[in-house]
Amino acid sequence: MTYRYIYNEGKTALSPVLVLLHGTGGDEYSLLPLAETVAPEAAVLSLRGNRTENGMNRFFNRYPDGQIDVADLTEETDRLYRFLTDFAAEHQFDKRPVVAVGYSNGANMIVSHFHHINPIFDGAILFRGTDYRPLDSFHDLKGRSIFAAAGSSDPLVPPESARRMIAGFEKAEAAVQAYWSHSGHQLTDSEVQASAKWFQSFIGGSPAMKKLLKEINDLAGAAKERTLTARELEKRDELRQQYLSIFRGAFRQNLLNVTVIDEKGNNVTPHKAKIVQDSLKKERDRKAKHALLNRLKEGNPMNQLLGLHHISLVTSSAKRNVAFYTKVLGMRLVKKTVNQDDISVYHLFYADQKGSPGTDLTFFEFPGTQPTRKGTNSISRVSLRVPADRSLAFWARRFDALHVAHREITMLFGHKALEFEDFDGTPLRLISDEKNAGIPGGIPWTNGPVPVEHAIYGLGTVTLTVSRLELIRTFLQDVLHFREAAREGEDTLFEVGEGGHGAQLIVREDTAHAPEMPGYGSVHHLAWRVADRDALDEWIGTIGKTGLPNSGFVDRFYFQSLYVREFNGILFEFATDGPGFATDEKESELGQTLSLPPFLEDRRAFIEERLEPLDI
Repeated sequence: MTYRYIYNEGKTALSPVLVLLHGTGGDEYSLLPLAETVAPEAAVLSLRGNRTENGMNRFFNRYPDGQIDVADLTEETDRLYRFLTDFAAEHQFDKRPVVAVGYSNGANMIVSHFHHINPIFDGAILFRGTDYRPLDSFHDLKGRSIFAAAGSSDPLVPPESARRMIAGFEKAEAAVQAYWSHSGHQLTDSEVQASAKWFQSFIGGSPAMKKLLKEINDLAGAAKERTLTARELEKRDELRQQYLSIFRGAFRQNLLNVTVIDEKGNNVTPHKAKIVQDSLKKERDRKAKHALLNRLKEGNPMNQLLGLHHISLVTSSAKRNVAFYTKVLGMRLVKKTVNQDDISVYHLFYADQKGSPGTDLTFFEFPGTQPTRKGTNSISRVSLRVPADRSLAFWARRFDALHVAHREITMLFGHKALEFEDFDGTPLRLISDEKNAGIPGGIPWTNGPVPVEHAIYGLGTVTLTVSRLELIRTFLQDVLHFREAAREGEDTLFEVGEGGHGAQLIVREDTAHAPEMPGYGSVHHLAWRVADRDALDEWIGTIGKTGLPNSGFVDRFYFQSLYVREFNGILFEFATDGPGFATDEKESELGQTLSLPPFLEDRRAFIEERLEPLDI
């Protein structure tokens, strides 16, 4: 069995090679933006895992109880070794440094690869990796270099597990740089930038560079003693060009990484370096836009997005979250389940009376994480719809009485709005539907603590803050069929389908600040409605043509999905309207008990034992 892969040749015949292995649910596109950040001049071989789990790609199997199938891991590691050996021979990897880059499941596969007696990789960048073969000692790894990034609050790879892996590498005499971040399983911008700097240091002392320098110096020494032949002069010039090509690639990347951020998150990069950065980034974005439009020439799906489906956020406490969103905001808890990628924590869904698509706010519980550091390239505010202008006055009084932080009522593209935050600092906004037209709202919860005439009944306009405005404009208009509806100061309003608050995005450009570092109080992703599986399949085809990192088909049981990261790294989801939340509960009983998809039902006792009970 071979692999589905993407291979892009590097800048020169001696460019280093990155081998990319994605995490669970990813594919061969998922880590391409990361490779562009770490080493834009490198050759890239990006693989898709051959195993699947609930529709999500992986590189090796797990048993139903979550334990690793070590026999399958070992077998798949051997298969990967054979594939890479053949591929390396065909593409002459033996003449270049080869560095593996992996996240989560992919990182674990790379760790397993290093148990081979003669690993192909000269180095590795491991994000959230661990060693699932601790009984198999590493062989001599002298001369190999490892960058290992771990999260001190990672619920999936506990710190002690990461430390054991690092100790194993060090015992085998690999050169290891450990990078610890105050985060969970998600990546942070700081560790990505640190990995890029590690990579440049690694390449700067690579065997290829050293070999070139030795040959150049040998010829220089010979020139002192005699006249070089015509062939030797020609070879000297070739060697110098090869060396300069590698050096300039490293220098260019270092310029892109010279970003100085003060303690408030402001970009205070020296002016001369920023001029170079801006020029390089504009050229990069121009090429990316041109490539995207070329890929889409074959056509787009005819079905339109039907508006917002749901928005997912991160909370530090499920218990406090339930209290705030049901008792303060008066939203209905329509589904209490677990994060399908980490069954030790809750995934909570709040919506209207029926749990209708377009009304659903969801929260992942990540206890122990750090607060979000606000910045660009983020979903920076989420709106919730209320029926009328007078509703905002009601909510301002309610927030004052319940000590909820909020601002004054303002105008947003001709509609009254009230910005506020929950206990995690989540950026929220109430927006009045009094003058709104377009996609209708849902049905307010009749048994909630808020009068129906003022109750929240749907998702509204979402604000994005980005550093690459023209690329997201192209993504929205040329890929997703949004249209520009209005401009107001620095903000551009886009809408899709029937339009209105349930189908709108505000996009704001911010190149002065560092990217957001997500934690609790951040918005994880936003999802758009598609009618059914057929419509979703059309979008899977279109998004596949873009070259953007995406998940392919994912079955979330209550709906079916596709995930894609646009050029600024913001995560979009496409989700079907059905089957819906009433699939496993009566409408009258939504959210009362722990709901589990069928593939987790046989682990119910194990899961319930580890979850903190909630006050519903």
